[in-house]
Amino acid sequence: DKIIKNNNIKCLRLKSGKKIASCTYTQHDISINLGPPINVKEFQHTYGEGKDSFKATLVNMGNPHAVIISETDINQLDLEKEGPPLENHSVFPNRSNIEFINIGLDRVSQRTWERGSGETNACGSGGAAVAVTLWHYDLWPKNKDIPIYMKGGILKYTLNKENFDVTLTGPAKYIFKDGLIP
Repeated sequence: DKIIKNNNIKCLRLKSGKKIASCTYTQHDISINLGPPINVKEFQHTYGEGKDSFKATLVNMGNPHAVIISETDINQLDLEKEGPPLENHSVFPNRSNIEFINIGLDRVSQRTWERGSGETNACGSGGAAVAVTLWHYDLWPKNKDIPIYMKGGILKYTLNKENFDVTLTGPAKYIFKDGLIP
């Protein structure tokens, strides 16, 4: 909606549904204020004749996410098997993005099963849902940024403790150019 240039920093406001996200970018990084989560709630489900269960935190950042803290190394998970039944679970009438995470001492690792797409290399709103989950359950200090490692790179998440806005910062990279053939 508006671009403001100040020295080497540029700012842009984007409207997406009911939310307005503002972003700033420099030559190397982009930061996007995603605003606060719309809601956060816990969900517990057992499946497979009671053999397996999962506990997820449902976070709506403008789109639905289910964050699952995994005891298993997420790199060992078969997302092609685990993702679809969770994405299409009856608790999600419009399906959901599913984030599987491992929490380390100084970092978080994330893999995302994106609704309708399958596994993705990165998910900015998914990382925000992960950060909200960690802060909500006091699994990460609210005054400390969270570096989240995804297949596509590292994003850093910051919480504004006054209004609970979540800001993500990461590198901006040109990935591909596309066009239509007449």
